[in-house]
Amino acid sequence: MTVNSGDNPADMPSEDLLRRLPATMNHATALKDIHYRLAHATNLIDQDEREGVWRALNDVINYLSSQGLPMATLQPLMAVTSAIVDADRGIESAIFKPAKKSGRPPNSTSQIVNDQLLAVIAECCVRHERALGERDYLDRATRLAAQLVNSSKDGVRKTGAEMANVREKIRQLPANDTRRTLFDDFLDGRIVAEAPLAWARMLVEHEWIRTL
Repeated sequence: MTVNSGDNPADMPSEDLLRRLPATMNHATALKDIHYRLAHATNLIDQDEREGVWRALNDVINYLSSQGLPMATLQPLMAVTSAIVDADRGIESAIFKPAKKSGRPPNSTSQIVNDQLLAVIAECCVRHERALGERDYLDRATRLAAQLVNSSKDGVRKTGAEMANVREKIRQLPANDTRRTLFDDFLDGRIVAEAPLAWARMLVEHEWIRTL
């Protein structure tokens, strides 16, 4: 998969794809509706992951369409929903067929995101303990991070050593590596600077921890 910047004139979309249609639903109403539908799809993933993703994509398509985007512009999303249906029927799709010798890391995207979230929680605890001004804060911080993660209602279990390892693994990645993008973004905020432990607890309680 190659991502182009779009600077090449040949890559520019046609006027038909860029043409906006009249919206069929008030923006505030549509946003409230898609929020509810995506929350419902998220719950559905626990029962049937494929069905939940298919439902969410269709809801996003309908939302964007209601705001005036033509269906032709939404073709990439529709192609994914079709590929999900094909997979459910046992038909292989080029979209989901694993690439051979891609040169990219073998870890799944979900595992990469999970590691970054765990690293954020560990880093917040480290900053909290370090601010207390006591010695040997790193060990206490990673054990605290493990306690927070283990308190989630989804049965996640991590040790202090595991939290220390995942934090160090993410921190060692170059700043421009996509495998640490979320880590940096989640630590870039006023609440992290002022109350890192509160931010770590919020991550756990907000159920972003649910897929770890």
